[in-house]
Amino acid sequence: MRMAWRWTTGAVAVAMSVAAVAGGCAAGNEQPADGGGGSTTTATTGGGGTMGVGGTEAEGGSGGEGSLCNTDCSAIEAPTCFVTVCNDGSYQGTVGSCVVVPQDDGTECDDGLFCTLDDTCQAGQCVGGPTNDCGMVASECHGVVCDENSASCSEQPADDGAACVGSDLCLVGGQCANGNCIGGTPNDCFFSPVPDDCHVAVCNPQNGMCEPVPGNEGEACVDLNDLCTVNKTCTGGVCDGGAPKDCSQLTMGCDLGVCDTTTGTCVTQTVMNGQICDDLDACTLNEICTNGLCGGGTPVTNCSQTGDGCCPSNCTALDDIDCACSTDNLVAPYLGGNGLAGNMFDIVAKANIEIQGFDVSVATSATTIEIYYRPGTHVGFETSSTGWTLAGTAAVTGAGLNQPTPVPVSLSIQIPSGQTYGFYVTATTSVMDYTDGTTLGALLVENADLQILQGTGKSYPFGSSTFSPRNFNGTVHYEVCGN
Repeated sequence: MRMAWRWTTGAVAVAMSVAAVAGGCAAGNEQPADGGGGSTTTATTGGGGTMGVGGTEAEGGSGGEGSLCNTDCSAIEAPTCFVTVCNDGSYQGTVGSCVVVPQDDGTECDDGLFCTLDDTCQAGQCVGGPTNDCGMVASECHGVVCDENSASCSEQPADDGAACVGSDLCLVGGQCANGNCIGGTPNDCFFSPVPDDCHVAVCNPQNGMCEPVPGNEGEACVDLNDLCTVNKTCTGGVCDGGAPKDCSQLTMGCDLGVCDTTTGTCVTQTVMNGQICDDLDACTLNEICTNGLCGGGTPVTNCSQTGDGCCPSNCTALDDIDCACSTDNLVAPYLGGNGLAGNMFDIVAKANIEIQGFDVSVATSATTIEIYYRPGTHVGFETSSTGWTLAGTAAVTGAGLNQPTPVPVSLSIQIPSGQTYGFYVTATTSVMDYTDGTTLGALLVENADLQILQGTGKSYPFGSSTFSPRNFNGTVHYEVCGN
């Protein structure tokens, strides 16, 4: 078979002799349908009929009319990324001839190189795909290199300074050096969340994540599930130990100081009717609670030399030691240096005493002094009037700072030996002098009968401005009876 190649724009046309493709392409063998004079002695088989001898037209003889492109072009081998097709008029060249055209982009091919994979045809060219890594996985700070000459792959160190991740995932920002991953900054887990006080966050080198682990061994902790137990410490990741929170400072009369388990704060709880209570009056016995009030006790009538804190009306100093009373005072130094409207502080009785009055240090102006008290400490009750009793009010004209100004209020506040009472002495429109302290609740001054503790500076009356420790500047007048 003789073939002649002709390259045309967009296709390759192939001209073939009629003899080589006999019966193949109908467009090259079309005959007249007319029988003529009957001289024809051969018949040409068409697509649908036969031309008869003698000019008789065969029934249905269409002369082979049909497709324009029935040529079989499969015998013609095309270059890589090309295909041979019969030209149906879509390409330049003779219709019905074979032409060579580019294969569709993306058709698989082989560029003949070992170091490329998944090659595809692109615009008639076989283009290499991804680099062949021979199935190797490079170690850190190395890369897989393909060698075309030896048709093999090998590892080579990465460039120095390239970013890398070492075996310890808690080191971030490592760099390659001579094929090794070195350096990096430790992952800081200090601010990572932990479930409680007895855990700390540390980095797990296997995954680089901050994870909680037991910590703070022996240190103080707060158990959010047990707020009424205080002074707990961490033991093996558990907040353990401790003791029940003491709320006894709120216990008075028919009010019992208890801890609120939902908040951990001390609150008062009224006891039931008929329960025995103490009205803090040494001259009554066997008091009971009735609708939250402590009373109904039996008066003490027996005279005693043992010092029970009561001087019955039928007794004298000759037969009852508590009837032998004397007045005295204790001065908290007038040192000044600071001041606000008022001062809160605690008095601890070392004997059975009765607070009878105060001198204060107040500026030289007319003002009103108010005196409040409460059983128990003042600490924790600086901004609420709840539990405070106004004992007296008096108008004064101040003698000046660092000078005693008597407050003309007659008080009778009895404090049994061993008890603590909180006091709040304040001016309504002026400034009272006090001195900066060292420790809230620490001892300021004392004598044989009582102690005055370091307290708190306050705005009037129970405002939010609170400063501590602040030391009272003034004089406490009191009476002590018996021993």
